[in-house]
Amino acid sequence: MSHSSRITHGQTRLLVRSRGLTLVELIVVLVILIALGGLIVPLFGNLGEDSREQATRATLAQVAESIIGPGGYAEVMTLARNADDDQYVGNGTGLPWPSPAEITSGRANHPQLHYLFERPTDLKDYDDSADERFYDPVLRIGWRDEWLSATTATPYEVDTVDGFTDSYGVGDGRDGSDEDDLAPIDGWGNPIVIQLPDVSLGAITDEEVENVRLVSAGPDGVIDTPDDTLTPSVAEKGDDLVLYLYREDPNP
Repeated sequence: MSHSSRITHGQTRLLVRSRGLTLVELIVVLVILIALGGLIVPLFGNLGEDSREQATRATLAQVAESIIGPGGYAEVMTLARNADDDQYVGNGTGLPWPSPAEITSGRANHPQLHYLFERPTDLKDYDDSADERFYDPVLRIGWRDEWLSATTATPYEVDTVDGFTDSYGVGDGRDGSDEDDLAPIDGWGNPIVIQLPDVSLGAITDEEVENVRLVSAGPDGVIDTPDDTLTPSVAEKGDDLVLYLYREDPNP
């Protein structure tokens, strides 16, 4: 071996040390990684919950826009009438509501987001043309196709989860029957509902309509917000996400 290629004993020891970490160094690195992991895992866990909440708030805003926005359900359907020429849409509130025939057959007399996907059964046919869109282009009233679809809010077959009552929809969602409702879902996969606070014994009051709201059951999947209270407190809402349609939330 030439002089230029000969490796001394000292150089050999240096190469051996450069090829790996000592046991002490490995332990130090592992301790640092474990400490960092303890910080990062909760961070990503919180990010996941925050993302679900952000998605839910975006869907709530989208549903609200479909009801009270320009050309929305309230504007187009408030004056819509059934085949008997009786005004049917939520007693003139413009909220998505079953028709009299559906109420008579057992559906709750209460606004339901199902009617953003499907027109009430006995809506008067204003349009005599072949497409039968149930919309009067002159008066600009009546059903003109769904206000929400799979491209704007994911349909969800309503299941019998805790806190979901027939005031908000029907169907058990398990057998795919025609009686199952469609509803926009929140970030946790549960149906969003519409609440008209039922505090009067007679006709719907202006104050009740003013406090109508959209409600997501939040992370626990249980609707805590009472539907017989005009302005639920923060404690009453629990972990629900609530969006009022016609006013700011008095108890955000």
